[in-house]
Amino acid sequence: RAGRQRGCRRPAPCAWRGIVRIDAEGGVARWPVWSGDQPPALRAGKAEQRRIASAWANDECLIVEGTFTGEALQVEGIHGPC
Repeated sequence: RAGRQRGCRRPAPCAWRGIVRIDAEGGVARWPVWSGDQPPALRAGKAEQRRIASAWANDECLIVEGTFTGEALQVEGIHGPC
């Protein structure tokens, strides 16, 4: 899941934009696997890159299927908004 984080219980700086893992039942991991003002490097088609960049910039939430390879996110697909 990529998008704005709800609430922050971590010491500053707080990750307001990030990527968290979700399980098959929709449970959300406690800590983001990526956070920052910019999304990670993406290995994805141009349409997917634009959609993720737009959601990131507009504090929207997307369910994205993918795998991190080093610092890059290999996008397998976008399932839609959270």
